[in-house]
Amino acid sequence: MAEPKIVVEHREHLWYLLAEAAQVEHLIMCQYLYASFSLKAGPEDGLSMEQAAAVDRWRDVLTSIAIEEMLHLALVFNVMTAIGAAPPAGSWASGRSTSSSPRPTGRSSQPSRSFPRSPGSRTTSPSRSRC
Repeated sequence: MAEPKIVVEHREHLWYLLAEAAQVEHLIMCQYLYASFSLKAGPEDGLSMEQAAAVDRWRDVLTSIAIEEMLHLALVFNVMTAIGAAPPAGSWASGRSTSSSPRPTGRSSQPSRSFPRSPGSRTTSPSRSRC
């Protein structure tokens, strides 16, 4: 079964999809970091030297994957900036949706604290929106 085709019809839809991607990348990154920091450290945690060496290798792999997720998140934020939408800065990480209005870069010195709702929930035009 093939995935349904995603057609991006307007800037706000792209912004919504990018914000969703940023949220996914952030959550995945946090999972890998949590796993890495949750591993036992060595003999003081009851591991033999051989086990500690294996756990160190696992930690290195988990940390490198988390770093890759950070890169993906940065790339998503770069694309968001390129389309004139500020990357989400606060509430999106906690899953709270507060606004659907993108803030063009350079328009305000205040960081965006919004996470977009679905594209159909928009009530104001981007040119008249303010954060």
